[in-house]
Amino acid sequence: MSAVVLFVGTRHEPRFLADVVRQFEDRGAQVTLVSVPSVDVPVGPGTEVRLINEVSEGHPPAFWRRSIVVIPPRRMWFEIERDAWTVQRALAADLLVAVDNRAVFAVWRLAQRNPRAAARAGVYAGLQSLDRLGATPAVDQPATDAAAAPRSTPDVPQPEQPSWVVRGRRKARRVAGRVRRSATRVRRPEAPPPAVEETRVRADELGTVAFAELAAARVPANLTDAVAAELAHADQLLAAGETRNALGSFLTATRLAFYPGIHFDSLESPLAADPSGFTAALKDSEVLRRLATPAGRRHPAEPVDAGRPPRVVIVSSGNTNFVGAITARLERDRGAEVRILGPAELGIQGGMNPILQSLINGDGRAVEMAEERLREHYDWADVVLIEWCTPTAAFATLADPGTARVVLRLHSFEAWTLWPHLVDFSRVDEVVFVSEHLRELSQAAVPALAAHPAVAVVPNVIDLGGYDRAKDEDARFTLALIGISAVAKDVRWAIDVVRRLHAHDERYRLLLFGDDLANTGSAIGRAYDAGYFADLNELEPRGVVERRGYTNDVPGALREVGVILSSSVRESAHLVVVEGAASGAVPVVRDWPFFAHSEHGARTFYPTPWVVGSVEEAVARVLATTGTAEQWQAESAAARHAADQWDVAATGPAFDAALFGK
Repeated sequence: MSAVVLFVGTRHEPRFLADVVRQFEDRGAQVTLVSVPSVDVPVGPGTEVRLINEVSEGHPPAFWRRSIVVIPPRRMWFEIERDAWTVQRALAADLLVAVDNRAVFAVWRLAQRNPRAAARAGVYAGLQSLDRLGATPAVDQPATDAAAAPRSTPDVPQPEQPSWVVRGRRKARRVAGRVRRSATRVRRPEAPPPAVEETRVRADELGTVAFAELAAARVPANLTDAVAAELAHADQLLAAGETRNALGSFLTATRLAFYPGIHFDSLESPLAADPSGFTAALKDSEVLRRLATPAGRRHPAEPVDAGRPPRVVIVSSGNTNFVGAITARLERDRGAEVRILGPAELGIQGGMNPILQSLINGDGRAVEMAEERLREHYDWADVVLIEWCTPTAAFATLADPGTARVVLRLHSFEAWTLWPHLVDFSRVDEVVFVSEHLRELSQAAVPALAAHPAVAVVPNVIDLGGYDRAKDEDARFTLALIGISAVAKDVRWAIDVVRRLHAHDERYRLLLFGDDLANTGSAIGRAYDAGYFADLNELEPRGVVERRGYTNDVPGALREVGVILSSSVRESAHLVVVEGAASGAVPVVRDWPFFAHSEHGARTFYPTPWVVGSVEEAVARVLATTGTAEQWQAESAAARHAADQWDVAATGPAFDAALFGK
């Protein structure tokens, strides 16, 4: 049996990776899958899977400072060369396969350490090589330093090596020779300035503890101190003229500050608890000032020419959940011409680090690139809608918008990321939030948003036609949660509600629609996931909870549902609650904990009777509204009526006014 190690450097669909593994296993291979992105691949018990993001979570600050600024083709190698588990499997393998381009350099380097293994780029090339290896058995090698492995073994067939491996070995030997010959002439690097070294020591001490806490599935108690120390180090590096290292340090600080495990995989968020205090250290960052200096507009926005249909450019992060409805409505109601630009069209699908490096260097290349990619579209457009405040928003505001009106819409998760801090809001005519509580938090966390002169709150525009359908007979006792793939949805809260209801009356059950929790790579997320599956193991066999998976027919699915739940810890505007209400399902909405202490939140967004403060209150509301068929039918009719305030007929004009400025 041949030993094959598959290397994955970028995110793929789990089904695709499972199919790749199956093809190699069908040919008799023993497969190990090594992936940098965390992904749950449905493979058999005989397949080893190594998720590098999970392994590296607890690495110290020095690792992250370097890894963040490593160019993408080399990043996977940078991460796995420190992972002894992966290196040992590669040294014992017969075949190393780079599934995608991001993994090629890592495979090339590992092939240098294990010259007996065939190395291939691409799944098809790997399968061909495996076919040629045939029944060649895996060779046991000591899992020690690569230098201990012999260069050749006469009785083991030598598979043909690709030309790029051969050329790489020759180049490595030439470089090694030059290094040996010049060793006596190499100067020791100059010692860093005292201020740089002093801040590095403090950042290392605090950051090492913080990252270790994250790996142990805990939110670091010293989080804000560690972030402030790393930002101070970044500023000292910038003052010393070390712009590349300054960016690496800055992004290490913001990686820690906005780490998904802290804000997205936890049921509490220090940013939500004190948005202004949490981001205070960022306000003093010299690096941030260099990256986000307001440039202003050369010309004010001009009104749309009334003599022709409006021209609208939508700049999207790649998440087009709302773009289709916006485009269809603009084309239908206004005859608008619409262009949609995503990361691929902007040339930033590989990430923003090169752009940020240009900005911190002050060389003008980032602005030139933005002008090159956007100038034609901005000159054509009457209105530019930047949908989501993500890297595309930061890039889109690097180019002067000319006379086009620029509107940026911030939805929710962006408020817990770095990107609103990097957007040039001096080039944005109006900022649109989908709820008051999101506006309140975002403006407290991001000074540029607090100071912006034009801010509007406009709910998402949704067409609720088609949701009002006849309910199934047992809908009164059926609860549903639609969308469960994020910890923020807190599906376990909903499960606790139905567990108590079922103990009262066995007819109550909970339907879960959507994919299971996504693997974000954080230990905090994995701990929550373990509890979720423990709940399922208890309740699924008894029919109390049923997973239905993803559906693209929400109105049809809601025919079964008599009570629609929102169990989230944070939401900007939980649209499925409105959709459920429009279908006649009774809403039971948790008072989203991230906003419960604020002036605005679930209690000001929804009718007060819909909102509950605890599991006990949720159980009481369900029992009170579904106790009899007559009670439930009355509550159902009231929910349908209340949902009208979110229909496109009510929200569309407000969105148009924000978009077109009139």
